[in-house]
Amino acid sequence: MIDRILSMLVSAGCDESKIVEMYNVVVATMVGFVTLEYASLPSDDPANWAAQLQEKTHAIRALEFPTLARHLPAMANKAFIVRWQSGTDAPMDSSFVAFIEVAIAGMEQVLSRQ
Repeated sequence: MIDRILSMLVSAGCDESKIVEMYNVVVATMVGFVTLEYASLPSDDPANWAAQLQEKTHAIRALEFPTLARHLPAMANKAFIVRWQSGTDAPMDSSFVAFIEVAIAGMEQVLSRQ
């Protein structure tokens, strides 16, 4: 896997001086999203934990957190931190695609400045 990532970076024009940084970006991108997407739910009482998180999420006060309250209907159980299911049960495919597109675009921008 490491060799494949490095060869893809080299074929994309990554300069030797940036290879370690860009490799770390690729690995952090792969590990970060996946770690959050498939994080383990509490094992002692997952149903109660999910119900409590759902209740807390829907009890967010609009006066205290107006922007979050405004976007909460779209985010509830579909965004990190305000979700009560893991990616196994409720995958965030479109968010993953957006994440990869942004990561690649950012890497392309960095590599174009070499």
